[in-house]
Amino acid sequence: MCGANDEDRNAVGGKLLYDEAVEDYRTALGLAPEHQEALLRLACRYDLAGDETAAIDCYKQMALQSTVHVNALLNLAVLYEDEGELDRAGECVQKVLQFHPNHERALLFEKDIESSKDRFITRILPRCTPPPLY
Repeated sequence: MCGANDEDRNAVGGKLLYDEAVEDYRTALGLAPEHQEALLRLACRYDLAGDETAAIDCYKQMALQSTVHVNALLNLAVLYEDEGELDRAGECVQKVLQFHPNHERALLFEKDIESSKDRFITRILPRCTPPPLY
């Protein structure tokens, strides 16, 4: 690259590696559509690149399978929480806790979701004016 500095070269190189990785995972999934590891890694790549919609699609595909990677459910819960879908986030965490009742990350995230629900309610309720008492 003419006139490119090291940072530019690293950014372009990183983008090429990202594109290659995504393409490789898609190829793998074309051969084995329910391959948990390929789906998880592809979802993580999408998430890191900021493509939350594509990441959610991968995690949802994993969640439909009979055996689900715990991190897939927790990562999906995080994305749901980011989108304000707290009930869906809670469902994902509950699935983890159903089979792993002492899973530390799931237990912490369960508290985080409840806290988010409380904050949401607190933001909504002050807008409601109660009727005057006579």
